[in-house]
Amino acid sequence: MPQQYFAEIQQLLARVPRDLLLLLKTNDCLRHIDRALGAPVNTFLVAARIAVDVLEQEELNNSSAHTVGGRVHWGAALRMRVRHALRRLHLRLRLLALRVLALRAERAVAAAQRAQLRRQLALAQ
Repeated sequence: MPQQYFAEIQQLLARVPRDLLLLLKTNDCLRHIDRALGAPVNTFLVAARIAVDVLEQEELNNSSAHTVGGRVHWGAALRMRVRHALRRLHLRLRLLALRVLALRAERAVAAAQRAQLRRQLALAQ
């Protein structure tokens, strides 16, 4: 079955920038190491948190809308922090949904493998 998709996968990967492929492979390797060590870490969630924090800091540093007389206006800064907290929550919910889908897919694959093994054992007897 995987053979039928090989050409399509190869074409898709040929269009993906090499830097992105390296990033995805590195992330895959890190997730594998984390799981092997018994400490799975959601690297996508970690990266999302860091990205939102950096964006928040950049916006705070570069925005003249949040300053009055060179000082940060607390109301505008608070609104921005609330907005970023909501973005973080949104990212966490989306990542949680992806994790649930991945677990369901893993369970389905495991169930299919068990069923195939049962069939093979039944044929062997």
